[in-house]
Amino acid sequence: MSKKFTSTVAGASILITAVAIISKGFGFFREIIFADYFGLSRNFEIYLVGAILPLTINTVILYLGQNYLIPAYNKIKEKDSRLIDDFVLINFLIFVFAGICAALILYLFSGSIIHLYIQESDYNILRTANLIFRLFLITIPVSCAISFLSAFQQINLEFRYPAYSQLILNISFIIVLIIFANSLGIFAIPLGYIAGSFLQMVFLFKKAKIKFKFDKINSIVKQYRHLVSGTIIIVILIEILGQLYVITDRYFYSYVPSGGIAALNYAQIIFLLPISILSMALSTAIFPYFSHYLSRNLITKMEEIFNQSIKINVAVFIPISILFIYYGNVILKIFFERGQFSGSDTAITYQALIFYSLSLVFYSVYSITNKTLYSAGMVKILLYITIAGILLKIILNFLLVRILEQDGLALSTSISYLFFSLICLLTVYKKISFRNKTIFFTELIFHLVNGAVALLIVKQLSVLIPQSVSLSILQIILFLVLYFLNLFLVKHSAIQIIKGLINFYR
Repeated sequence: MSKKFTSTVAGASILITAVAIISKGFGFFREIIFADYFGLSRNFEIYLVGAILPLTINTVILYLGQNYLIPAYNKIKEKDSRLIDDFVLINFLIFVFAGICAALILYLFSGSIIHLYIQESDYNILRTANLIFRLFLITIPVSCAISFLSAFQQINLEFRYPAYSQLILNISFIIVLIIFANSLGIFAIPLGYIAGSFLQMVFLFKKAKIKFKFDKINSIVKQYRHLVSGTIIIVILIEILGQLYVITDRYFYSYVPSGGIAALNYAQIIFLLPISILSMALSTAIFPYFSHYLSRNLITKMEEIFNQSIKINVAVFIPISILFIYYGNVILKIFFERGQFSGSDTAITYQALIFYSLSLVFYSVYSITNKTLYSAGMVKILLYITIAGILLKIILNFLLVRILEQDGLALSTSISYLFFSLICLLTVYKKISFRNKTIFFTELIFHLVNGAVALLIVKQLSVLIPQSVSLSILQIILFLVLYFLNLFLVKHSAIQIIKGLINFYR
């Protein structure tokens, strides 16, 4: 696949989606290994609690690279292209140095942090969680370098290598996990993640081919204020707050029955899988173009890409949501129910998946509106929205966990995703001069009706047939065929967009 093709929105989306499918396939296989070895065991929950803060910080760092560096780079380039090399060097040093400082500070307070999540006196449990926490801290500076190098590639419309690097991470992780899972137990997980992260960083550094001129460092530091955008602090706050919903759920470890936190984890893996493959691929591809078009006031071109993205997201995620709600137990049986993951584990996880799935289409659209607001420089507005959303999540956690236990935590997440999506969408329509301001709502209603009709037909056809996993799989296939056949028959624009992408690829 040529670099010219992958530098287009269509090409980049196809490439990132294709590689993401492979990479997430390996990542999903890794989770299957987790389920097989650990199930909903207490040790696995201890890992989930110990690893959550470092892994969340790594996620924040990844998004920070995109949401801060790409717009800031374009602004510097428009202002004075001679400052580009200095911008790259100073921001790379800031990223890595900040990662080292964060890891050291968290290491010093690791014991106190673990005690916030685990209110137990068992020394072995606390020691295990603390050791897992400290091992994952090693990856924070590495993730800072990975985030910067990935964003640098995307700035230059080179989407291949960041996508390939994710594949390297997951393959390396799985190899280490399989080799050491029996001997090291739960500690094989952080070891695999550390090894994969280092290999990913080395690969990206080699492909980036950045020439750092350290002899100029003194002069660059003196003018750092001109090279570092003031929005970085706001972006950091947005990304940290945006990830708090996972951290807050882990805080309720003592509020839910044994296995509840692990069930949430597996349900969320299924829930986020299509998001990470489809929506994130599309939003990653369009982000540099949004930033480019807005900096040149090409609103019509931007709206065209925005509307196509909304159409594709709604058309794809409505049927996925329906499948998760009505056939989620079958999906969980196929992927997870083996080894230590029992039938009762499937039932517990399925209930959480239903509550997560209520917001799937909204969260997919949020990935687009979020990038739109970043591109438009509306970081302060996005910060206020994020603060309001996470406060809503925390309040709902305390209210719902006592009634629905872990399902209440899943429901509060869905409600907060719904809030993020609708508020950001309304803000985009209010602040940017788009002509069509109803496209999401009309598409949502149309595809919900289409999905309901397809599901009703499938249920009527299968009412007299004894249920089994194999027949449920056939029902899933039939539902998808009917759903997309209806789109094809009415010549819906989403089908035309997808066909256009395929033809362009050919």
